[in-house]
Amino acid sequence: MADWTITPQLVRAPVGAPQLVKLAAQNIGPGNAVWEINANYVELANATNINAARVVGVTVSQAFTDQPIVYIASGTGAFGNTALGNGHVLVLSNVAGKFCNHADLATNHYVTKVGWANNTSTVTWGIEVTGLQRP
Repeated sequence: MADWTITPQLVRAPVGAPQLVKLAAQNIGPGNAVWEINANYVELANATNINAARVVGVTVSQAFTDQPIVYIASGTGAFGNTALGNGHVLVLSNVAGKFCNHADLATNHYVTKVGWANNTSTVTWGIEVTGLQRP
């Protein structure tokens, strides 16, 4: 699977987008997809488990275990990946917290659309948890 490489220091929260805060269940850096493991904690999401594929947002800060982490679920912001191009759709990868093309998902991985690229540096976040597995 060809995951997109994120440059953490280039990840920026969209201006005006609601910023959500929970506690990190593990060390998490900016630019990662997360899911809620309970009412207080998030951890890195992945496409191999139906629960872990329920993305709630993308991190825009860094946190160590049990520290607050900021994430967003909507808006358009800097992503820090020059491999992106207009119209690329980002889906959750099987690698914890990462993103890939839909075509790179393996059989039986859960499909979660996270957003789409507007150009080589910005993404519009629009999370859609399908609950469907790739055939």
